[in-house]
Amino acid sequence: MIEGTVFTAGLVMATILSVVLGGMTWQYRHRPGAKPFLLLVAGLALWTGTAFAGSIETNPQRALVWYRLSYLGIPTVVLGWFLFSLEFSGRSEWITRRTLGLLAIQPVALQVAVWTNASHNLIWRDLSADPFAQASYGLGFWIHALYSYSLLLVGTLVLCSFVLYTKTLYRDQTAAILFAITIPWVVNILYLFTSLSVDLTPIALGVSAAAFGWSMLRYGFMDVVPVARETVLDEMNDGVLVLDTDQRVVDRNQAINPLLDVGDNPVVGKAVTEVLATDRLTLIEEESGRVETGNRAAGPSTPRSLSAFLAVDPSSECTCEVRLEMNTRDQPSRTYELTLSPFYAKKAARTGQLLVARDVTLRKRRERELAETTSALERQSREQTALIENLPGMVYRMPEPGSNACTFVSSGAVTVTGYQPATFESGRRSLQELAHEEERERVLERKRTAIDRDERYDITYRIRDGDGGVRWIRDVGAGVNTSDGTLVTTVGVMLDVTSSKEREQLEVLNRVLRHNIRNEMNAIRGYTSLARAETTEAGRKHLDIVEKKSAAILRVSNKARVVQALLESRSGVDQPVDLVEGLRRALEQIDDRYGDLIRGHVTIETRGCFDSESQSEDPLEGILWVDSVDRLSRALYELLENAIVHDSGQPTLEIEIVARDRSVDIHIVDTGPGIPPDERDVLETKLESPLDHGSGLGLWICQWVLSPTGSLALEQGESGTRATVSLPRAELPPSDSERHPVEFTDR
Repeated sequence: MIEGTVFTAGLVMATILSVVLGGMTWQYRHRPGAKPFLLLVAGLALWTGTAFAGSIETNPQRALVWYRLSYLGIPTVVLGWFLFSLEFSGRSEWITRRTLGLLAIQPVALQVAVWTNASHNLIWRDLSADPFAQASYGLGFWIHALYSYSLLLVGTLVLCSFVLYTKTLYRDQTAAILFAITIPWVVNILYLFTSLSVDLTPIALGVSAAAFGWSMLRYGFMDVVPVARETVLDEMNDGVLVLDTDQRVVDRNQAINPLLDVGDNPVVGKAVTEVLATDRLTLIEEESGRVETGNRAAGPSTPRSLSAFLAVDPSSECTCEVRLEMNTRDQPSRTYELTLSPFYAKKAARTGQLLVARDVTLRKRRERELAETTSALERQSREQTALIENLPGMVYRMPEPGSNACTFVSSGAVTVTGYQPATFESGRRSLQELAHEEERERVLERKRTAIDRDERYDITYRIRDGDGGVRWIRDVGAGVNTSDGTLVTTVGVMLDVTSSKEREQLEVLNRVLRHNIRNEMNAIRGYTSLARAETTEAGRKHLDIVEKKSAAILRVSNKARVVQALLESRSGVDQPVDLVEGLRRALEQIDDRYGDLIRGHVTIETRGCFDSESQSEDPLEGILWVDSVDRLSRALYELLENAIVHDSGQPTLEIEIVARDRSVDIHIVDTGPGIPPDERDVLETKLESPLDHGSGLGLWICQWVLSPTGSLALEQGESGTRATVSLPRAELPPSDSERHPVEFTDR
């Protein structure tokens, strides 16, 4: 029996340390390497525990049982160490079910050989009274020892290779682990191959447990688990090429493969220009035409090609973008951001360069989409701004009706209210104060009621403008609410409707006056007829003058009715109109009213090329398209009527239509007394004054209808007046669906 208080105490401490180490590791059991390490710790505890039990056992047979049980701990430690080294260094993919099955063969075979050793003596041939002392081992034991040392060596080499690629924290951590596992095997080798009479390996296992505990407490072993370089590189989304100082490839990861053109051939040792798929890579220059180097633009020497990019100063960092054409046509091209930067083994010694390729295809697509969206929004904003600023009114936005300040007011505020937009946006004046004091409360109440009902408000009321005057405005707007009905803002537009209000009032006055004038003049004409029968011949001449003046006044009243109809109807829009049809309709109206007077005294001639020539001798059967309005016949009628009613004798009209390539003139020549010079001046200047004014409305109506595309010119000749209407010829005759009838407005 091995005796000695120090040896026994050492075994106790080794066992306790192994158990404590197992408890410390248990909390990290889900970390990489933790489960194999727990297997290793369990083997340590089993080995030292059985050695302690055998050392205090006085019965040789029971001591032999403990000795055999120790062989459960020995292969467990070896297997745990090997699996731990693989998983701890990031090679966990090597640990498969098949691998574990193969590794389990030796421990199982060892257990069978240990417990059946009496029949074959393969493990040991002779044991002393103390089986933990020096023994004579058989062939099976040495096979077991060779196998165990081989696994220990492989695991140690795996960790040593891992140290070469790890940072300082992992190096110190791994060094402590290597020290912890080396101590017991050195002691075991000394026991097996020297004359050492006592196997101190279990005591060394206690030292190993203490070293493992120190690594766990000092370096965060099992708390800070290292990750293997290969795992990091291969799991990276960015492609990486590691280059030496001569730009030869020394390492790469899987993500860089799409940019390479080497197939399955090795790339290590080849120049970077040989392995990159340069025929499928195109350098994309920035809009400024510059590639960024470091934090500064490269300037005049900026690389313009991929080869120039790779040839930049190796001590600086350079970034560019390239487009990669894929191998198959059905795959879209990809965009990569390439960064070439130096790396150093020491502060002053450059070891090589890193070429990192980041796939930015998605980012570029999103940038383009964002740029397109931003451009569309900016364009839409400009369009909305232009629309708002060109509206014939004032657009406003305010928190709620009655707010002191507006959050936005368009430039139309100057035209509508006489105040600058800043006046309302600063709160110096509110829109509510702008309303006439007699209508202020009514306007505010109607706005609030409409917004509460989620309806649009449309109110016409008076305001006091910036000059102190009174204007009529139409205020249209609505509230903007959230989904829960909370008012966010109020938007609206104010239109100056003062002129409409005044025109409405004038129209009412016009209708009343025309009604009264017609009634009174009809009464005058009736009484004139009665008086004619009862008066002398000389009195009849005076009555003729009264009747003539009455007819003139009635004509003016009718002209006023025509002007009102023109104002109330839609504005004419320039469009292709058949001039011949317009003249024909005007002559039909003239014939209805003045046929007995003028029939047989109207001649019509045409010159030039029409769009459709007449097939008969009637000049009014042709077609001649001009750019004018559908009320053209009204203007021609006024000219014809003016020539007729101002001729005291027999009216005679000569009408000539002259068609040119780009214009058409229609000349109307009468035999009347002509238009007085002062009235011609009024028509030419289009201005009237209390002293200079026209006596009728007919020529004014003609001017209004023809403008702005057409024109009217009056010439006084020796035998009458020559009126010329000039119109632009329609460039393209309209189709049947685009033709509009010529209207004769007379309501």
